[in-house]
Amino acid sequence: MPTQLQEDFTEFANEQNKVASLARMGKGLGISPDEPEMSREMLAIIQILHDHIADTTLRAVLEADIRPILKPKDESAISMLDVVTLGLTEPDQIKRYLKNYGVNLDEPNDLAYAIGVMTEAIKYFNKHIKENKINELSTPTEEGIYHLFRTAAGKGKRMMTPDACALLRIMAVIDFINKNPLLSILPREREPGTPNKGYVLEALREKLSSRIKKEGKKNIFYSTGGEAGDTGIELIRVELRIKERDRVIAKLLHKPGNKEEAVLDHIGARITTRTPQDAIKIIHEMFFHPRNAIFPDINIRVGQSKNKIINIAILRSATQGDPKAIESFMTAIAEETIDHEELTTIEDVPDQHNGHSSRKYRAIHITVDIPIRTDHGIILFPIELQFLDIQSRITNEQEASHEGYVARQMDAVSKRLLSSNLLSEFTKERKDGKKKATALSS
Repeated sequence: MPTQLQEDFTEFANEQNKVASLARMGKGLGISPDEPEMSREMLAIIQILHDHIADTTLRAVLEADIRPILKPKDESAISMLDVVTLGLTEPDQIKRYLKNYGVNLDEPNDLAYAIGVMTEAIKYFNKHIKENKINELSTPTEEGIYHLFRTAAGKGKRMMTPDACALLRIMAVIDFINKNPLLSILPREREPGTPNKGYVLEALREKLSSRIKKEGKKNIFYSTGGEAGDTGIELIRVELRIKERDRVIAKLLHKPGNKEEAVLDHIGARITTRTPQDAIKIIHEMFFHPRNAIFPDINIRVGQSKNKIINIAILRSATQGDPKAIESFMTAIAEETIDHEELTTIEDVPDQHNGHSSRKYRAIHITVDIPIRTDHGIILFPIELQFLDIQSRITNEQEASHEGYVARQMDAVSKRLLSSNLLSEFTKERKDGKKKATALSS
């Protein structure tokens, strides 16, 4: 027999499901779920202004000042992934919904694809969110898909609602990765003897190897590839990086827009130099030198590039207003030492701060689109190159470990996946109701 709590939840879920399509439309138009409450506050304050301030000009000025404070709005922080309920409970509704995603459950191939996506989502959930806690929802079949949607809409066990919503969100991101022209080109090693088409990592390796030569145990960067007179710069370490699929899923899940721009560091390289000066010289040679560059500087995604090593004021003052200043700057930094007290850390560039990164992280990141040959022609694929000196690397490893970054990110992912669902909203409404009742009785 259902408890009163379960009956109240069912009633709440039914009410929310009735207006689910309108709520989703609001999300799609960039309307924050908190906006109606803020609007009521705004109306109350406007009424007070009208009642107590006769000067209409002053009233208008005050109202204009108050509006932005009460209604902060950031559309980029609103995501369709965070809708409370889809309101879909019947198989025909669910089928029509999935058709909009290009998945027809009446087609065997599409059904197999959907089951594969659900299977991967279950494995991801059990591995990263809750260890083996969703056995009731772990049935990757057509009926299992319907059951998942129904549970997310409050038609199953109440306490399973957040898990069902989380699974649907993970499935949506996996489907996005599979169908995105860039993210679906997962980097991998090509088999010996096969043509180099579409293999991003191999293309990056070939570009770097044209300038970086192995000499014994040392990696040497040559501006010209080793021509006479090119003395080279010794590199401490060169690492090619591939973001594993689970990490791509995590990054898309914790970014509001869940778009490919969120994983621009999907593939790339990390180059460690002896000094910050060496890092700057190599960046100049790789991207900007009129004769020696190997990457197209016009394709640099400037908004995604980050300088967390060299104090930008030093570079700006050295290069401002003089056509030859960049060469002079290169000469100067080759001869002078910049103390590490002068290096920029992320604390000096707050606009570039990633909430999951340590505030001690130091590196220069450059994201650039490089041309990749595929079976469908040449495409541009974003790669991220990281440059750091050995002292910054030591600092990063001691105070800004990658493991710490991943742990903070996964905490944020779990919180997002398990929030904004019918159970969380029902619980919130009950708490608000109790607070109001307490306030009225006191």
